[in-house]
Amino acid sequence: MKLSFKRAFDAIRRLGRSAENKADDPVSLVLLLREPRFSTLDQLRSAGERAFGIPFNGGKESQHFVMQAAVFIIMKAGPNALSFLNYTKPYGATDFPPEFATAFPKANQREAWTAHKAWTAVDYVKGGKNLKVEYGVLAALCAEVIDTPCLALYEPREQTLIPNDGSLRQELKRRWGSRLT
Repeated sequence: MKLSFKRAFDAIRRLGRSAENKADDPVSLVLLLREPRFSTLDQLRSAGERAFGIPFNGGKESQHFVMQAAVFIIMKAGPNALSFLNYTKPYGATDFPPEFATAFPKANQREAWTAHKAWTAVDYVKGGKNLKVEYGVLAALCAEVIDTPCLALYEPREQTLIPNDGSLRQELKRRWGSRLT
């Protein structure tokens, strides 16, 4: 698997952009975090094992692995490849206007957006071919890494925000697949 840093940085540059041309947007879920506390490689391996029911104990040659590549973390789960980017500032801090948070209809959405201090983007590498499957894979993994510091999950393609209020895991299942339990 070859990582394209250009594509990854292009995805970052699209933060806050108009949703007019969604076909070019990355297939991504973003965990909005209360503090910059990110999952370790071991935690991601364990989350992958729980999400997909397969061991992640191999190296790059394996069908299932997690590894660090520069600023990104890569997870390979069979035919699926995911990349993780951790950032220590609010999501889209320079790309979204200050009033962006007021556009969310629910108070808990606005509060989560305003309160987050860091984020982790989980992108489906070379996504856009089968969104239902790709978002199902992302949702399965994200459901296993959501914990207390995660205030909400943001879906950039649709600009939707789901607060982590105890029902986030169920909402991931409802939206993106029955693979989650």
